[in-house]
Amino acid sequence: MFRIIAALIVFATVAGPVQEARADDPGVTLDLERMLSADPAAMKSATLQANEEQRRIVKALTHLSDDAKRKSAGGTGEPCVEKSLAASKALLQVSEAAEAAMNAALAAGNKEQADFQFRKIAIALRESRRMGQEGTTCALGVGAQDGNTRLNVTGGVGDAIVDTRALSSDVFDYGFDPADVSPF
Repeated sequence: MFRIIAALIVFATVAGPVQEARADDPGVTLDLERMLSADPAAMKSATLQANEEQRRIVKALTHLSDDAKRKSAGGTGEPCVEKSLAASKALLQVSEAAEAAMNAALAAGNKEQADFQFRKIAIALRESRRMGQEGTTCALGVGAQDGNTRLNVTGGVGDAIVDTRALSSDVFDYGFDPADVSPF
């Protein structure tokens, strides 16, 4: 129990406050639009901060994964933490590649391409934050877990008799074909 609490504290201090960011959230949209209208230096600064935050999330998930591997008998860890870690690493790679492409586009004076790459970084950051929350939730043992689900259904609708016989004729057949005329 102590290790779980310690892992949560490490994640909270390394990743900082993680809040849900939604695409339709006006705060996220306003921040993104404000940054897109900003000068190239501000975009570069925001990109550096976003990638650093993603690195902190990956580091925190790596700590959680290592703790889960140490606790488990087979040394495999929690599958949901591993999934979150793998997704966060992939998002970080996408974000770093987009940063390089954005810097090249800014150097070439292509603002439209730079904006496109900046949007990719913003989306990768939002999803990394979500992956960090999911991994932490999983490591604490709350929320949805991977595994097999078994659902037993019994009963029904009383003594209702269900007619499963095929119909003798097509109920939509009126005995004549429509005219060869198109309304168009």
